[in-house]
Amino acid sequence: TGDIGYLDADGFLYLVDRAKDMIIRGGENVYCVEIEHVLFDHPDVVDAAVVGVPHKTLGEEVKAVVQLRPGSTTTAEDLREFCRAHLANFKVPEYVDVRDEPLPRNPAGKVLKNLLRGGDTSFASKCGRASIATLAPNRLRVAFQVFICSSVVERQSFEGDHCSAHH
Repeated sequence: TGDIGYLDADGFLYLVDRAKDMIIRGGENVYCVEIEHVLFDHPDVVDAAVVGVPHKTLGEEVKAVVQLRPGSTTTAEDLREFCRAHLANFKVPEYVDVRDEPLPRNPAGKVLKNLLRGGDTSFASKCGRASIATLAPNRLRVAFQVFICSSVVERQSFEGDHCSAHH
């Protein structure tokens, strides 16, 4: 499914985010959904999406694209301050694109994040495989991508360009 998750000590599976939506910023994993939830808590935010954009030294930087309610005077800096009050500093969006128009969506209603980020800069690439070498390969040690197929959970551990499956 391309979901990222983990198993706790009791064997419960927790899905954190989609692999293609995880941002690797300076070796830190940033889950877009966590930032999106904070943005949706702001009273002026109607819609929001978070994506990773390329950065020379960090690998990727956090960018939020936000639609505000009509008549709102909230600024990009106001939204960054709001995020700063609820998130670790490395998760606060460096860039905030405030729009009047709705975010682009496919016919199923899913936000087209590839249009917001402007290219393939995400953690996951084609077919749910990791493309770690293009994003800070010297900083990322291990990431887990969880695939769910009927009742079987397969965990793939990625280190560098190598992949090994564990059942």
